[in-house]
Amino acid sequence: MSKTTIPTTRFTAAAHKWQIDALEAHDTGRARYQVLVWHRRSRKTTLALNLLIREAARRAKSVFTYVGPTYRQARQMVWEDPNMLFSSLPPQSEYPWKKNDTEMLVRFPNESLLRIMGGDDPDRLRGLDTVGVVFDEWAQMRENIWTEIFRPIIAQDAERWAWFLFTPKGQNHAYMLYQDAVRLMNDGREWRTSLLTADQSALIPADELIKMRAELPRALYDQEMLCAFVTDEERSLITSRMLEELRKFGRFIGNEGRRLVSCDPSQGGDECVIYAFEDTNIIGHKFLRERDPMKISAEVQSMGAQYSAELYVVDSVGIGWGLVGHLESVGCKVARFDSGRGSTDPKRFSNLKAEAWFNVAREIRDHQVAYPQDAELRRQLSSVRYTVTVGDRIKLDSKDQARKELGCSPDRADAFVMGLWGLQYAENRKKRVKLEPLAGAWY
Repeated sequence: MSKTTIPTTRFTAAAHKWQIDALEAHDTGRARYQVLVWHRRSRKTTLALNLLIREAARRAKSVFTYVGPTYRQARQMVWEDPNMLFSSLPPQSEYPWKKNDTEMLVRFPNESLLRIMGGDDPDRLRGLDTVGVVFDEWAQMRENIWTEIFRPIIAQDAERWAWFLFTPKGQNHAYMLYQDAVRLMNDGREWRTSLLTADQSALIPADELIKMRAELPRALYDQEMLCAFVTDEERSLITSRMLEELRKFGRFIGNEGRRLVSCDPSQGGDECVIYAFEDTNIIGHKFLRERDPMKISAEVQSMGAQYSAELYVVDSVGIGWGLVGHLESVGCKVARFDSGRGSTDPKRFSNLKAEAWFNVAREIRDHQVAYPQDAELRRQLSSVRYTVTVGDRIKLDSKDQARKELGCSPDRADAFVMGLWGLQYAENRKKRVKLEPLAGAWY
């Protein structure tokens, strides 16, 4: 132990002010509980791991616990990433720790343990003991992990402690914990809070922040970089305000003459939506309560013939697979939209659907989309929420979550996004023309 330094010099040499402040508050006993609301890429996890390693080395025959949002994320982001846990542990030649890959557990020479766990199965956390626990990305976990499981453990004696680290995810239980912690800190209790924004820390270069501000939806940038607790409406990639701003910019008249038909087939009683597009304009629509691929195919082909469409964009998941097969068998040119397929930019988007929605949101923000006249479509577009995963990738909330918000599945919104996504594969048949002002009847 005398030959090695814990935390390692790799951490101490690069530790920033806010990391050092948090450790000092812990060491002086001023903060038994800490709530750190820090921006994305602010080295929260690095701080957590070095704290836990240090405490395990200090206190013999004790258990310390790191909890990530899910078991899989904890394994990928902490256990398997060579720049995380195992780069923070001292050399085994100086301090002979042992690891258990199956259990994600590190055993120290003083018989202390460090456990890496996930918060997606709270029952696996029950019955465990720990002296200290760090919840990394607390906003993405269930509140009862603390209130029902770890709070009674930490309450056993005053030497036990807990840290909550997260970037905001709306005004959920993490937001309420932060508000409570601020009040308790001001009352002189054992709590400490820290809110660190990207412009304060300067950990991300200023020119990169400028690029991100231009590329990302306003609320997403505010949440991830400025630690804003945005509302549910703001947590939509496409907001109602963005849609209403399209009114000012007219509608596209044969911009490039690209024509296609998009179809989101009915799943489990949802609405089957068929749209005909000319560029970003919806020029025809059908809403069906039909699940037979053959019948849907007939309707899709009919609309395609009516509007001289040369391309068909179809959600190929579920019954859409049969629809795609039938359209292709009769010679239709089909662009398959597999929503779960990997995106072209896997570092930023969890799947193709998230990428398509993000790109449509950007086009709407830049006023490159015709104003959708259907009020129900606008309602659905502004009701689909997003989250940012621990790997910093944008992910859309599930359809089940959208149903709870809307009272129905967002099928019109999905068909709209698919149609705009499909324009990249449609033939450009005309030259760009000047925008025509909106007709008064649209208001």
